[in-house]
Amino acid sequence: MAAFPSALSLAAAAAAAILVSSSALAAQTDPGDDVAFHVVGQVVDIATGAPVQGARVSVAASEWMSLTNREGRFILPGLDPGLHSLTVEQLGYRTLVAQVQAVEETPPLRLAIQPDPILLEGLEVVGRRFERRRRATGTSVREFNQHELARSSSPSAAEMLEERIPVQRTVCSDGGFECVFSRGGRIRPVVCIDETPMIDGWNALAAYRPQDFYMMEVHGRGGLVRAYTHFFMERAARIRFLPAAVGSC
Repeated sequence: MAAFPSALSLAAAAAAAILVSSSALAAQTDPGDDVAFHVVGQVVDIATGAPVQGARVSVAASEWMSLTNREGRFILPGLDPGLHSLTVEQLGYRTLVAQVQAVEETPPLRLAIQPDPILLEGLEVVGRRFERRRRATGTSVREFNQHELARSSSPSAAEMLEERIPVQRTVCSDGGFECVFSRGGRIRPVVCIDETPMIDGWNALAAYRPQDFYMMEVHGRGGLVRAYTHFFMERAARIRFLPAAVGSC
């Protein structure tokens, strides 16, 4: 395995990358102007320079957020002029905070984030364990990874599955819960979020956006759905999590 740069050199390089990207943003804007600006940029791995897909770029004290595409690029539209604090987060990397001025003709930013080699290795270990479990099941299993989920335009995880599988929903015969059609009959789907079974599983998925999950597994036409949040996968990677047995949460 290639050696990673020291934490000190990585931090210095990250700071330099931010300063170089934002040095041209020093122009002042009249705070009374009723204008807004777009901030665009790219998130890259500081060790390799490779683009980082699916990174979350958010603006402090606001609801503005963007996810990077496969080229690591993002856009934050309609920002008020002035100084903003951007936070860049991606599982397997250390969080980066950058101060950026939003001004007219803001040049593209280049935000370099530092990998966490221990966490990345843990994600690989846990990912192989999930893959072995999928292969051991007796039914077809569709996996949605973090990049597919990040690109989804569906308003909820439930609606995304209805579009992509497709899942045919119906009301259960005993009422109150959501069922799905499977092999000509109605079944109440088993939905596990972070290895925890949900009482009314399909409606639980409707409360999440696809981007809230790092990974989703769908067995058959939705009889069993497993979904894993970014927070859960970070903890799983650190402890080398062993998934539950086939057919259960």
